[in-house]
Amino acid sequence: MACKALDGQVAVPADDALKTLLDRYVCVRLVQMHGVDLKRFSFDGSLTWAIFMMNADGTIYGRYGSRSGLRDLSDREISLTGFKASLRGGLEMHGRYGQDKDAVGKALAGKTSSRTPKWRTPEAMPTLKDNARFNVPFLDESGVRAGCIHCHMVPANEIRSLRLTNQPIPDRELVPYPMPNQLGFRMDPKEMATVLNVGPRSVAGRAGLQKGDRIDAMAGQPILSTADIQWVLHNAGDPAVVEMRIVRGDEAKTLRLTLAKGWRMRLPDWRFINKGLLRQALGFNVDMVPRRRARRMGLGGKLALTVDKTSRETRMKTGLGNKDLIIAVDGKRGPMTVGAFTAYVLREKKKGDKLTVRIMELVDRFPRPEHDVEVTIK
Repeated sequence: MACKALDGQVAVPADDALKTLLDRYVCVRLVQMHGVDLKRFSFDGSLTWAIFMMNADGTIYGRYGSRSGLRDLSDREISLTGFKASLRGGLEMHGRYGQDKDAVGKALAGKTSSRTPKWRTPEAMPTLKDNARFNVPFLDESGVRAGCIHCHMVPANEIRSLRLTNQPIPDRELVPYPMPNQLGFRMDPKEMATVLNVGPRSVAGRAGLQKGDRIDAMAGQPILSTADIQWVLHNAGDPAVVEMRIVRGDEAKTLRLTLAKGWRMRLPDWRFINKGLLRQALGFNVDMVPRRRARRMGLGGKLALTVDKTSRETRMKTGLGNKDLIIAVDGKRGPMTVGAFTAYVLREKKKGDKLTVRIMELVDRFPRPEHDVEVTIK
């Protein structure tokens, strides 16, 4: 972000104010995930990059880096101005931590996961450990190392490994790091933890959140960025009430976000994690049909998923094609998000099982008669 190449090799900040701020940090860049401690360094693997602001003793002050879609919409969530504001917040937190380590450390404890992951490092996951692609040795100045593991491979292979070893797959792994806008509020990318707008009838609107509010803390954790909010929501229960301490003008208030049972699986998630898992298990992935389009087709409040990226093998065996609409799964017609559909496939089905999907084909935008297609789980 706002960097330029130096002699074609090293990226340095092009913004003087950013360089001044970063000079007050010890900056470390990780470009692959081998050996990374997944308990301490928990983050959204779908991001292009993620920032941890932390103390040398491992205490995390905050995170930075958010994304709300696969298209290039990053300026809706992050900005150079907002990044600098969060960096200043991290430095202020560092000063407070130095003055009262016990009290501030207690508030920051929740920024490190309380759960011990099934596999502490990526290469310990069965689907990576036994994958020859990541065990082809190459030499560097420090000796032999395994092939590169990218950030986005971690969440997908954690789910694959859980499935391979017949362990439960938590909802939070299938619909991770919810964006605030999925609960009805959007953060200002140019400010530190400041609300840009709120949907009046949304979860956030009903809690009393307003435009211009600065979110000081959530679930007792100091908030420096949208990524910090996502971290709190990622670890929230089901159902849950998440307390928010906000500053409105000169007044501090406590608000409560009420998350109803099943809230996470109702969120329309954008990540490619589920799409990769579905393509591996079914030979195709899916997208949600936009609500307005679904209503126009008489599918409002019902299951409406668009088939995408169908493999040649699946097309040949089933006749299923890209842009076909799935309107029922094993006879179920209730609405499903991509995450909920993935959960159904991975939790309810095993290799060799059959999945019956009812299809509505479109020809020149007009639907043809419905018919069932049977897909074998891989």
